[in-house]
Amino acid sequence: MKSLSEIRQLLQRIKINLFEKEFNIRCEIDNKFDAGRIFLQVIYLAKCNKNNEEQEWHGRKFYLSEHMTSDEIIKTAYSAFKASIEHETMEAF
Repeated sequence: MKSLSEIRQLLQRIKINLFEKEFNIRCEIDNKFDAGRIFLQVIYLAKCNKNNEEQEWHGRKFYLSEHMTSDEIIKTAYSAFKASIEHETMEAF
């Protein structure tokens, strides 16, 4: 099992910039579960469709298995990013 710091170090290799926006990947432990569970979440700044003010948006949480390999962690980070982009696309549609 990789530690939180090992996963964060792995994720530092990822840089995501699209639509003139910088997307960041948050990696934390959700203590709502018994032993805590590590998750990834995309965070980015975007204008609100209701008031046109720029604010911080958080994508859904993608929980990691305690047995995930580095490759699976990177692919989960990509899935989190892809879900955020699809959400922004639907908002603009």
